[in-house]
Amino acid sequence: MKIIALPLPKQRVFFHCYPSEILLKKVTIHDRVVNRIYNTWDAWSKSKSFIKQKTVSIGNRVLHQTPHEESFLKSFSSAKKLDDGEFHSTTMIERPSSLEPNRIFQELIQLQGMRRLHRNNLILNIIGLPLTIPFILIPIIPNVPGFYLCYRAYCNYRAMLGTLQINRLLGKKEININSNEKLESAYRSFLDGDNHKLNEFVGHQEFSDRYQRAIKQVTKSPNNQ
Repeated sequence: MKIIALPLPKQRVFFHCYPSEILLKKVTIHDRVVNRIYNTWDAWSKSKSFIKQKTVSIGNRVLHQTPHEESFLKSFSSAKKLDDGEFHSTTMIERPSSLEPNRIFQELIQLQGMRRLHRNNLILNIIGLPLTIPFILIPIIPNVPGFYLCYRAYCNYRAMLGTLQINRLLGKKEININSNEKLESAYRSFLDGDNHKLNEFVGHQEFSDRYQRAIKQVTKSPNNQ
């Protein structure tokens, strides 16, 4: 997997990963289910139903509040489909030249330590599910609390798997971390208010928005010192 690393305030690091060609060829039942859910969500966003539109609006606000660490861990969890040889030969980290490798290592270690947090949250979400049963009795309104707890339980589970892949990465004697001048240039343009180069480098038009949300999360959080 290819991982993009960018600086955050308070000595933190933002990670974004792309699946390798090998990983893209390993399609699982989980991948098919997730794609079906994404397609359903997209259909709801285009629906004229007030309830579906409202649900999508609330859901998107919740998604935008997801901690950047969790988003990366969920994405990185898919690396479990790779054997050790494939994993270590294809996993690399690209950084702007202004971002020191030591900060990247420290962030990886911090992510590695989040397994207990996501395990505890997973348990709490599962415990809370029975409390949403009364909403099932109202056929007109979707069981939004139940959907939310299921979604959060799924996110915590995938994030837990992601921490295990961080363990694999840190277990490698030498992690492939490369300085990229094009990424440095795109990062500098972002700091100057031009998001286009960064989005173009990553290949995702909403990437800079995600990065900006991560910056705000770290800036506002009292736990990131």
